[in-house]
Amino acid sequence: MKRYIGIALFILFLMPLFSSWAQEEKTPLQVILKMDNKFLVFRLNDSSVAKEFYDLLPLDVSIKDFAGKEKIFYLPKKLQTLDAPEAKPRAGTLAYYAPWGNIAIFYEEADAASGLYEIGLCVSGAEYIKDLEGEARLEKVEGISCFVCPR
Repeated sequence: MKRYIGIALFILFLMPLFSSWAQEEKTPLQVILKMDNKFLVFRLNDSSVAKEFYDLLPLDVSIKDFAGKEKIFYLPKKLQTLDAPEAKPRAGTLAYYAPWGNIAIFYEEADAASGLYEIGLCVSGAEYIKDLEGEARLEKVEGISCFVCPR
């Protein structure tokens, strides 16, 4: 009987450790792009290049159109692309183009390109991507796992 009580107490002692481990969820990294009255939220993937991009924020950037399918802006430094997934650009894709060191935000589907790595996806405000042009601010979204943009 003492043996069973000892086992039960041991299991009761371990249960909180396992339940917190099982419940611990990684909150995805999110960034917000602000331009005039437009707000776009991007959920980043779990690659090291996405985390390195996130660590650069906040950033003031100058956005311009490129190839009639994407908006681009340049970063202050090139990022490492060790484990980044290659991008298959579709509307809403946030990607890093390693050869030029720029970020691309696609508003149309485009062909994959060597050196283009997906770092995230627009989860709110994708309808504004095509209209982005000029100065914008990128910031981290911290402390919440789901962000709804003001309209």
